[in-house]
Amino acid sequence: MEFVYQILEKELLSLVEEISKCDTLEEKVELIGNKNLIEHSISLLKKCDKHGISAGSIFTKLPQKQCDSPSSEYRIIEDGETDDPQYWQEVRIDDKQFNCVRLGEGDVVIEC
Repeated sequence: MEFVYQILEKELLSLVEEISKCDTLEEKVELIGNKNLIEHSISLLKKCDKHGISAGSIFTKLPQKQCDSPSSEYRIIEDGETDDPQYWQEVRIDDKQFNCVRLGEGDVVIEC
């Protein structure tokens, strides 16, 4: 992935140079927009690298809720190898605000 980062960083430096030499406002706006896109792309790629997300990862968009309750949400549980909900435990995530993940309709789950 380092090769891709090098290409993007090189293009980013080129855009910064072009922006500094730019004469028209319209051209400058377009160049800044492209610079922002590359910065966003680099940030996204680094997140994917950090979490092991690749082109082969499975992306699942959660469906519309089946409950009419406005506060209904999806939760991540560990099933304890049983279909009996009494033995299920909600997964705790230490670095999350409430130590758990709450998902809503339309959220995307990524399987690395």
